[in-house]
Amino acid sequence: NFRDDAIFECAAYVLSRMLGLDNVPAVVKRTIQGQDGTLQIWVEHSITEGTRRKRKIAPLDRQRWDQTWQVIEIFDNFIYNDDRNSGNIIIDQNWGVWMIDHTRAFRLYTELRDPSRITQCERSLWKKLQTLDEAAVKQQLSPYLRSLEIEALLKRRQKLVDYIQKLIQERGEQAVLFVWG
Repeated sequence: NFRDDAIFECAAYVLSRMLGLDNVPAVVKRTIQGQDGTLQIWVEHSITEGTRRKRKIAPLDRQRWDQTWQVIEIFDNFIYNDDRNSGNIIIDQNWGVWMIDHTRAFRLYTELRDPSRITQCERSLWKKLQTLDEAAVKQQLSPYLRSLEIEALLKRRQKLVDYIQKLIQERGEQAVLFVWG
């Protein structure tokens, strides 16, 4: 049941917008010269996370950087993206962090990928995760995902909500939830 498919780029973009995230570049499905695929906006004048590390460039705002990575961990657990690496995180000139390459996401696994990496959640993302309308998810993602992929996604959503709720109960809301500064 393994799929490595460009159509997952569209699903990731649509879902990111449903969650109020703006760090997945816009993407659309296209057929060009008879080839089905996707067309995605490229973030100009950016570097990969791998390049940033290689050049030893420190983030301007370490707290914001760490919080951004928490959002990435949550999103990747939700969509079961097991191909996140330093080449598919790009950083723009304003230190905006963009998630690209979701072609190996949306697995059929119902467990979270690696929840132990999640220690915090942005407050509005937390609210969106809790209130995400399943009918809307099915309707908006059905052009891109198979029904079993959507079902697995929704099961992971519940596990993600349960996991974050447990963190809040154990550590307190102030320690877990944050608001972008």
